[in-house]
Amino acid sequence: MEEWSLLKIACVSFALAAGGFTKGVVGIGLPLTAISLMAPFIDARTAVGLMPVPILLANIWQTFHGGHPTESIRRFWLMMVCLPVGTVFGVKLLSMGDKALMSGILGSCIVIFSIFTKYGPEWRLSPEWERLLRPVVGLAAGFIGGVSSFYGPPMIIFLISLRLSKEAFIKAIGLSFFVGIISMIISLAAFGVLGPWDFFWSGSAAGPTVIGLLLGQYLRNRIPEKGFRRILIIVFLLSGINLIRQALA
Repeated sequence: MEEWSLLKIACVSFALAAGGFTKGVVGIGLPLTAISLMAPFIDARTAVGLMPVPILLANIWQTFHGGHPTESIRRFWLMMVCLPVGTVFGVKLLSMGDKALMSGILGSCIVIFSIFTKYGPEWRLSPEWERLLRPVVGLAAGFIGGVSSFYGPPMIIFLISLRLSKEAFIKAIGLSFFVGIISMIISLAAFGVLGPWDFFWSGSAAGPTVIGLLLGQYLRNRIPEKGFRRILIIVFLLSGINLIRQALA
């Protein structure tokens, strides 16, 4: 990594803190926010390379803060088991397919779902459909994560449709992302994409991210359920727009 000026370090640190803050408030949006804000100051490959350790630590904290996620593990274990399996197939397709086209299709689906959730009728998955869809969602999330490095959409859509409380949602999505990022880090290391120095610089990015995460969590504790859901949908919508932007770039 080239030598950075103090201004560049400050700007990148602010971007990481902002990503952590978003993650602390709604449980998602760390890479979306941080990488977007870092884009004017560093190249995309460097920005993505900084993210594995902050994402890992943020999801460990999100999953285990306030108690062991026993209920989430009991309820969603099959989804977690299927997630790495889907990742293998997603990575395979990525080596053969058009990533831009896949990102565009995924982003369009996210935007449509976000608008429908915001302005459409209230709906909730029945317990029978929830049990049926758990492994399907895990496979789909892993597959999409393998293609786009973004595991969130199927799981977020699934968990939103279950109408979980904000704390239950935070634990479930944190546990899901934790499983996803572990799979990704192992794959990146195994294929030589990330080496020891990359992990060192990624580890150094964890400090500002965790500070932002704690500030965001402090704010989340003061947001009512309806406000939390509204902010979550906005962040999810922005993630879809970002994927469409990447596809058109």
